[in-house]
Amino acid sequence: MYYKKRKMIISLIITILLVLTLVPKTFYLKDGGTIRHEAMLYQIINWHAMRGVRNTYYIGLEVKVLGITIYNDAKEIERK
Repeated sequence: MYYKKRKMIISLIITILLVLTLVPKTFYLKDGGTIRHEAMLYQIINWHAMRGVRNTYYIGLEVKVLGITIYNDAKEIERK
């Protein structure tokens, strides 16, 4: 009986920790419309930022897992 209860408590703690590391918090940046989704294990950034010159934008998607960029198609675009 004690073993089953202990196993259930450990499983519950592991499940709670996984949920906490995978559920993102969303940040809306005021740099032109960038949206950043951050969790403990990963980060997704949907870039839409104005850079330096008024007609230059940084647009694209970037995905990081454990702080390492695994996907980045963000580019600077100059609008006329």
